[in-house]
Amino acid sequence: MYTNKIKCTLRNPYVKFHVLSVTFYIFNLVTDQEAPTITCPPDETTSQSQVSWSPTVTDNLDQSPTITCNPMSGATLQVGQTTTVMCTATDAALNSADCSFSITVGMLFENRQSVPEQFLESSNRSLGKVDIFSRNLNPFDAVF
Repeated sequence: MYTNKIKCTLRNPYVKFHVLSVTFYIFNLVTDQEAPTITCPPDETTSQSQVSWSPTVTDNLDQSPTITCNPMSGATLQVGQTTTVMCTATDAALNSADCSFSITVGMLFENRQSVPEQFLESSNRSLGKVDIFSRNLNPFDAVF
């Protein structure tokens, strides 16, 4: 809300000290009907289970809209799973906008000798949705 003050003064030239003064206050009510713009980070694949993120938000009137994400940035996510993060930006007029992105956390094997046997290649073995890998992993390869 914006306020303008207008003061009008009328003087009677024939009467000394005869002054009429009126002050008007004009209130300009600005109604914000435009939702903020929120941009989520791109989908991510990582070997770290604790992940941080920060969506970007702009708004036509509110300089600092509220941003909430579920799960929250910095949360520890489950290894071997894909988590969908939902974020909402809300401005002072309670207009809101949403975005979402996915984070996949893979398993990290630090060297070839530590690769569990169930991930090694076998002509007759199937582990359902888990990919079968050969022993040709490079150090610090993430397995998804």
